[in-house]
Amino acid sequence: MENRTVKIINWALIPGQIDHHQNLAPEQITFHLSGEVYGHPDHKDGKRIRTSRIIHTNKAAGTVHTTNRVYTLGNPLPEYEALYPGARERLLNTENTK
Repeated sequence: MENRTVKIINWALIPGQIDHHQNLAPEQITFHLSGEVYGHPDHKDGKRIRTSRIIHTNKAAGTVHTTNRVYTLGNPLPEYEALYPGARERLLNTENTK
């Protein structure tokens, strides 16, 4: 994994693809971020992307670690924050988002 941290803003937490014909235990459902990235080596600044699977969070650093990269969390999407107040803190307080 590349060590460079990418900033993600206007983000929302989204579940991974779920095959509706497959029965999954809750711990098998993966989560990702969808948001605008800055400083990403593969995408132009401001491009909206879907990250790879979230592995864990680092509350002290304010980062989310995915399969491929580390993201510094900016503010969530306003509509997402309205639905889930304190979304940033809630995500960073998650022990295991796998």
